[in-house]
Amino acid sequence: MRSMEELEIELSPMQRKAAWLLVQNDLSTSLKGEKKNLEDIAEECGVDTKTLYNWRKKDRNFIEYKNAITDLTLDDFYSEAMSMLMKLVRGTSNNGIGSIKALELYLKATGRLINRSEVTTNDIDSRKTRRLTDAEVSEKLDELNKLVN
Repeated sequence: MRSMEELEIELSPMQRKAAWLLVQNDLSTSLKGEKKNLEDIAEECGVDTKTLYNWRKKDRNFIEYKNAITDLTLDDFYSEAMSMLMKLVRGTSNNGIGSIKALELYLKATGRLINRSEVTTNDIDSRKTRRLTDAEVSEKLDELNKLVN
């Protein structure tokens, strides 16, 4: 993954501005419910909406830069998210009853709870096997036929 500085070199000033405006628009929508339309953002950047569309959907550098901005911006909300999580763990926002799911998320976020799974495989070579004789196969088939009929 390339750094923000490496990505900025690949983009024009208009593209960088558009990326910041798009991220700001997306995040403000989730926080306030207000959203600019893409025509307004394109106009603010001095490009037409088709150009903005092409950057958003087809330009790998632009997409990667916009994602990097999103990550950077969301990092600022980490302390707020952890504060909300602690309220749920303590039960201060849930009628005084702590949330088990919130506790699980807290333990995962702090690295104290790790999902582990154990897989055991048995290779055919590791098992003790012997080849059946023709007579034994015939005998087993007869037993099965009796069960079916």
